[in-house]
Amino acid sequence: MLVIGIFGSYQTAQATALVAPGIAQVLESILLGFGISIFTADTIKNGTSATWWDTDGSAALKPYYDDLEQAYEEQRFKVINGGGGQNPEPSPTPAPGSTSIPFPTTVPVPGDIPTFKELVAPALAGGAAVINMTQGAWECMAEAVSSLWNKMMGRPDKVDPSIPEDVVNQIMSSGHPYYVYFVSKSYLGEDLPFVGLYGIGSFLYSKKKAYLYNFKEIFNGSVNEGYSRVTGFAIDSYKIWSSNLPVFSTLDEGSKWSEQQRANADKYVKENIWVHPDLQDTYKNNGKLEYPQQAPRPLQIPSGEQLADTVKKLNPEINPNYSPEIAPSYIQELIQQLQKQPDPNPNPDPNPNPNPNPNPDPNPDPNPDPNPDPNPDPEVTPKPDEDTSNDIDPKNYTADLKKIFPFCIPFDLVHLIQAFEAEPEAPVFEFPFDLELQNPWTGKKVIDYHHVFKLDMSDYEPVIKIFRIFEIIFFIIGLLMITRQQMIKG
Repeated sequence: MLVIGIFGSYQTAQATALVAPGIAQVLESILLGFGISIFTADTIKNGTSATWWDTDGSAALKPYYDDLEQAYEEQRFKVINGGGGQNPEPSPTPAPGSTSIPFPTTVPVPGDIPTFKELVAPALAGGAAVINMTQGAWECMAEAVSSLWNKMMGRPDKVDPSIPEDVVNQIMSSGHPYYVYFVSKSYLGEDLPFVGLYGIGSFLYSKKKAYLYNFKEIFNGSVNEGYSRVTGFAIDSYKIWSSNLPVFSTLDEGSKWSEQQRANADKYVKENIWVHPDLQDTYKNNGKLEYPQQAPRPLQIPSGEQLADTVKKLNPEINPNYSPEIAPSYIQELIQQLQKQPDPNPNPDPNPNPNPNPNPDPNPDPNPDPNPDPNPDPEVTPKPDEDTSNDIDPKNYTADLKKIFPFCIPFDLVHLIQAFEAEPEAPVFEFPFDLELQNPWTGKKVIDYHHVFKLDMSDYEPVIKIFRIFEIIFFIIGLLMITRQQMIKG
C-alpha cells in the first residue's frame, strides 16, 4: 500500500496568476496523485517543448483521458444508482435533495459526486491550480484509474471473485483484458467449464451475441485461438455465467466503440506507464494498483515546462544517465515538485535586523535637520584598491568531462555497452495465416479463417542449453589450436 505522504499537499493559487492547462496536464495531475504517469514513445520524443503539451500533447493523451472519463462515469453511475450499467452517458443526476457542483468553483459540495466534466472544469478554465475531490469523487476516480491501469497492464478488470480460484488465476495471468466463464451441462449431466479470454475491442450486444478479438478459448480440454470471430452465448441455459465484456444495446454502438478501441490498441501497453519507486515492484509483477482509502490532498496541476523537463530526463537520447532503474526517481521528482506549496507572502522583509536593540531610545530627536546634505559622499563598494580575489567561485571554472569531447568517449562507450543489457528471453516467432473467400454474387464471406501459428523457442530451452555448452567447449578448443598454430611457432 502506498503511503499517503507521496501524494503531498496543495495550495490553491490566485486565479489571476493561473494559465488554463490542456487535458494532458489535467490527466497527468490526476494520475500522478495515484503515483503513476503516462508518457508514450511519441510524447517522450516530441514533448521536450512546453508549448507542445497544450496542443499535440493533449491530442496524444486524449484516448487515455476519454477512457478515464468513461470509467469514472461508470463508477459514478453505480454509486448513485446503487447498481451497475455500461452506458452511463448522459450521466444520471443525483437523487433529489443533493446539490450539483456549481461552476466555476474549486471546492466541491461535501457529499456530492460531480460528473467528470464538472470535476475538471475549473482547472480547464484556468480557475483552479488543483483538482479538488470529495471522498465520493476520490473513490470513483480510484476505480477509474485502476481500470485504466489494468487495461494497459493487460490485467482483466472486475473479475468475479466467486468463480473458482484457479480460474481467477488463469484469467489474471492471461494478458487478456476481458473474459467469459460459464459452466454448462453435458448430456450425461456432467459440468463442462468454459474459459474464454479476449483482447481489446471485444464486446457483447443484446447480452447474448459477441464480437471477439484476439481470443483464446478453453473448453472440455481443447483450446481454440484466433484473431476474430462472431458468436453467441446461451446465457440463460448456463449453470454459471460470469463475464466482464462490455455490453451494448445495439451492434452499431458496440462496433463504433470496438473500432475506436482497436485503433488505439498500441497505446494500451505496459511500456507507456511510468511509476513512483513505491510502485516499481507492482509494475514489474503486473500487480494490482494500490492507493490510499482516504482521499489525500491533490497535487498541483503540472505545467508544460515541468512535463517537458521530465520527458527530457526519460529520453535516453537527451539524458546520457538514463536507465530503467532510475526512471521511477524522475516521476518521484515530478510528484515532489507538485507537492510544494507556494508562499502566499514571499519574503516580506528581505533585510531584517538580526540584532535589534533591546532598549530603543524612547526620546528620539524631535528636531531633525530640515536641510540635510543633498550630496552625501557615498562609500564606494567595493573600493578600487580592495582585493576581491577571494570572491571567485571555482565552480565557474570547472566542467563535467563526461559531456565534453573527446573526454566523453570512454563514458559513451560504457553507455553503448549498457544499451545491450537486457534480461535473456527466448524469442517467439508468429506466422499469421488469413484465409478469406467471398461469394461473388452476394458479397458475403463464405470463408473467414484467421489463425496465428507460434514458434516459441522456450520449448527447446533444454536442447539449446546443451548446444550452448558444446559451442563454448569447441570454441575454447578452436581458440587453443589457432593460438598454437599462429602465435606459438614450433
